[in-house]
Amino acid sequence: MNRRWPIVVVVVLGVISGFFLPRFFIEPNVDIVGTAGEAAACVRQAYLAASTMVGGSSEVFINTGLRVVDVEPISPPPTDECPCPYRVMVQAYTWFGVPYDRFVTDCREVRRVSTWR
Repeated sequence: MNRRWPIVVVVVLGVISGFFLPRFFIEPNVDIVGTAGEAAACVRQAYLAASTMVGGSSEVFINTGLRVVDVEPISPPPTDECPCPYRVMVQAYTWFGVPYDRFVTDCREVRRVSTWR
């Protein structure tokens, strides 16, 4: 029985570190340098949309963080019906900080770009 304790401790510490440590090191990056006004509002909206897509399923148990990785204006400029003329990419991470999926938001559409399937 005493020989199993080190193995149990290592497994428990591995699970704890794999799930909780990425939450401390993966910053949301919502306040990207150079985005202000309308672009900053689009970034916040895209981050919220991605967290909503992940939060409503069992993925919440493997998702350890979201990070905004890219913001670029849509070219050619969209029509007046588009509330957000920027394409925002949000990266989802899983245990140990491994990249999982990307969420792309442009105009009124949010779509998942899967990297695993």
